[in-house]
Amino acid sequence: MITVLVLTMPRSGSSLLAGILHRLGVFFGREEDLVLGKHLNKYGCYESQSFQAINLNILFEANLLLDISRRLEIDEGNLKKIVDKYEDEVISFVRENERELWGFKDPSLIYIMPYIWHHFKNPHYIHLERNVYDTARSLYRTFRPNYWVGELKEKYRLFSQRNRMKIIPRVISLMLSKHKEYSDRKIFESVIENGHRRIEDFCQNRKVIRICLDDLLGSPERTVREIADFLSVRVKQEQFHDALSFIHPELINEPIHQPSSSPKAAQRGRPANTCPSEKPAR
Repeated sequence: MITVLVLTMPRSGSSLLAGILHRLGVFFGREEDLVLGKHLNKYGCYESQSFQAINLNILFEANLLLDISRRLEIDEGNLKKIVDKYEDEVISFVRENERELWGFKDPSLIYIMPYIWHHFKNPHYIHLERNVYDTARSLYRTFRPNYWVGELKEKYRLFSQRNRMKIIPRVISLMLSKHKEYSDRKIFESVIENGHRRIEDFCQNRKVIRICLDDLLGSPERTVREIADFLSVRVKQEQFHDALSFIHPELINEPIHQPSSSPKAAQRGRPANTCPSEKPAR
């Protein structure tokens, strides 16, 4: 058995990757779940609604869902305590969904993964990266009332009754109190960079492959074969072509751009707008 876990940041192309994995034979959940989220992605977000319900409620109760700046300084003790409250739901989710080859994705999965990974048999992690500039620009555009209205319409039902009573007032409060802070794109860049560091730290000494969105779009055949090899999947020619046919650049939230590197990124020895095409799986 292999459990495929996609770790990434929001607006990084995870729905595209999940759609490819689905076509390679990875069970991602019920078909009616996978096509939801068309207000964000033309063919759906390929997310299990039962896991979405778990993760959304945990992050909301930990104050990490709406005010993403809090993800820069996480109270890990409090987060673990909240995750533990939902352990039975996580176990039920695994029992209902696990197959010989299965998996799931959530753009914010990495925040709770350190506390739930032991529930998954033979986990294989895919670390999906998109360049920081494009991701931040796309995420920046989500801090708008029209975006949150669409999200609430679809995901409000996934929250517990108690959290439903709190979410709308909290959204309004955040829009009013943090509008100036979130008008600066740098906060989004910091959250994204911090999130990828969290993924890298977690993936140390685990089965992981790193995929760059630029490679997936620019060299799809090679990249899809690398993913299949990593998962030890024997892909039929029809499946392979089906996966490749799903790769459309227009499905990405924002077009790829190549701005100049930021000073902060240069200090790390790597441009903010790129992710290296070659990094061996650990």
